[in-house]
Amino acid sequence: MSLSFAPELFTAKVAMGTDTDPIMLEANLCRLADGSLFLSWTGDGTAEPQECNRSYFSKSYDHGRTWETPTVLFAHPRKGIFTPESFSVGNRIFTFPCSYYEGSNFAQDCHSYISVSEDSGRT
Repeated sequence: MSLSFAPELFTAKVAMGTDTDPIMLEANLCRLADGSLFLSWTGDGTAEPQECNRSYFSKSYDHGRTWETPTVLFAHPRKGIFTPESFSVGNRIFTFPCSYYEGSNFAQDCHSYISVSEDSGRT
């Protein structure tokens, strides 16, 4: 069997974990009304749940070939954060961050929120 790849497929590096913060989980990708791509993921720490877990995002304006520098999307001073879902409708991006305490009973401690950007993620 021979393997072939479509010529339009490519690999683009958006972000990488480090030796001290290797976590990179739960990526969500959506195309916005302005044509850009919005990518969010969970980063920081060595496991989940940890207080240092945060949500990050990056945007691409060239169909994913290059990406902006990753930026913290959600963080909490005492709780870990992950964002398991994002989607867009028109110029709005809906994200659903969740928070938890490290070492807690996750099912009883997890709090879910909704966050909306009205301008394709510029603010």
